[in-house]
Amino acid sequence: MQTQGLSQIREDVQEEHTPKVVEDREDDGRHPCTQAETMALLDAWISTSNDPILGNQQTRKCFWDKVTNVYNTKKPTGAFSRNLKMLCTHFERADRDVKIFCGIYKREAEQYQSGASVSDMLRAALRVFKSDTGKDFKFPDVWEVVKHLDRWPGGVDSSTGSSSKRTKHTTGG
Repeated sequence: MQTQGLSQIREDVQEEHTPKVVEDREDDGRHPCTQAETMALLDAWISTSNDPILGNQQTRKCFWDKVTNVYNTKKPTGAFSRNLKMLCTHFERADRDVKIFCGIYKREAEQYQSGASVSDMLRAALRVFKSDTGKDFKFPDVWEVVKHLDRWPGGVDSSTGSSSKRTKHTTGG
């Protein structure tokens, strides 16, 4: 379900982040990922990580080899083939920003007044993201897809520090 706020956000995201599509070929040069490529990468990551047979019983390299194969098989028309390192790096950057945005959105939703619309909270979260990070949030489409998945909804809560099991929560140990 799309909200009016999300469509406005899509218009607000700068066009410079979406380079022109080129013919389908492999190239070793730098080519920024388009929004369609980012969504295809996300789809490949989700389908690979939700594999009921292997689950989390695979090495990082094995997992990313599978993600790379799925992505290159289903990449958008006209997109460059990407290697494991390119996809892993892009996913980690997008994942970090989406987690930060999820945390900001969660805080904004908790603090917003009664009667505020979803688009109001979304605009507020985008403003906070930009003021906190110094850049625009480039992944609203990704956020819309992943915000309900276990990996993302809580976001990054930098105010609580580490969430490690080994973190001491009492003075006695």
